[in-house]
Amino acid sequence: MIVNVQWRAWSSDQLVENFPSLLNEVESHLHVFSDEFQEKNRSVIDAFRAEPLSANDIRTGNRYWELSAIGFALDYLGRQLRNLGLEDNLRLFQSAHEIFRAGNRLSRPAQPQEQTLSNALRIMISYGVDRI
Repeated sequence: MIVNVQWRAWSSDQLVENFPSLLNEVESHLHVFSDEFQEKNRSVIDAFRAEPLSANDIRTGNRYWELSAIGFALDYLGRQLRNLGLEDNLRLFQSAHEIFRAGNRLSRPAQPQEQTLSNALRIMISYGVDRI
């Protein structure tokens, strides 16, 4: 089975549009996290539900730490939920990567972006080895 991976950059508007479903994804898998991270992720989700993410939040960097928490949660889920299937795992990693990219003010990829990409590659290799 060959998986065609298209990893394209999202605009701020695309991230805002996809963000509610990403929150739902993290919320539906809170049980996977340790108690400490369940509480942290729950509080960030509640904050975004009370005041939804806007493109302006991304441009100004006002909610960088909250965004990062969701990015790390998605990356963690991508590593933990092997039963989702390769395409869904890669979707989680891409979403995390795009969240980190949106909050990055550097001209080069930040460490969380690189880490997420490395994790995605590890999962792809793992699926390939399992298939062999």
